[in-house]
This record gives sequence, C-alpha cells and structure tokens, in this order.
Amino acid sequence: MFSRKFVIRWAFHLRSVLIIDSFIIFGIWQWEIQLASYTKEAEWSQAKYVPSFDQYIENAQVSVGVATVLLIAILFTGEGDILSQIHYRSKFLHLTTLTARLANDIKTYQVIFKTKLMSNL
Repeated sequence: MFSRKFVIRWAFHLRSVLIIDSFIIFGIWQWEIQLASYTKEAEWSQAKYVPSFDQYIENAQVSVGVATVLLIAILFTGEGDILSQIHYRSKFLHLTTLTARLANDIKTYQVIFKTKLMSNL
C-alpha cells in the first residue's frame, strides 16, 4: 500500500502540493483571525461593554470579513508572491476593510433608524 504522501506526490507535481498546503495553512490562519474577532465582539456584547472608537474600528475591520475574502481570493489567482506585499497589516487592506466596515455600519444604522421611526408611528 502506498502512503498518502507518496500518492499525492505522484498525482501532482511537488509545486502543486506545496501550493495546496499553503492554501490550507493560510486559510486556517485567516479564519482563526476572523473567529477571534467575532469572539471579541461576543464578549463585549455579553459584558455590555462599549469599546472605544479605536478598539471598535480595529476589531470591526477584521469582523467585516473583507480581508479574509480578499486574501484567500488572491491565493486562488496563483499570484502568491503578491501576499508578501498585501499582507494583513498593509495600507491597502487597512483602507479596504475600513471602507467596507464604515459602509456596512452606515447602512445598518439607516435600517435600524428607519425601523425605529416606523415603529413609533
């Protein structure tokens, strides 16, 4: 019986195997960051804690999920070397996630405000 490792190496070129392993490791790492952000929001909510604006924005930029989607999508393009320039703390990703989070918060506020206004009529 052949080992799993031997079969994978036989079925794919070594480069392909390394790329697949990188996808798995990077994807798990991204989701760990994402879940830690959700956990922090849940802890704040349960404790009825209101974070400072800076604390909120730092965590909210992760919880919006844009960085995870973009970074994993970059991996699927096959341009893995781009990740050395567009990493989790890059200016590009910071501005992208900040824009997405603020747009999401504005829309959420508008819906909640409209719902409360309608319920008071």
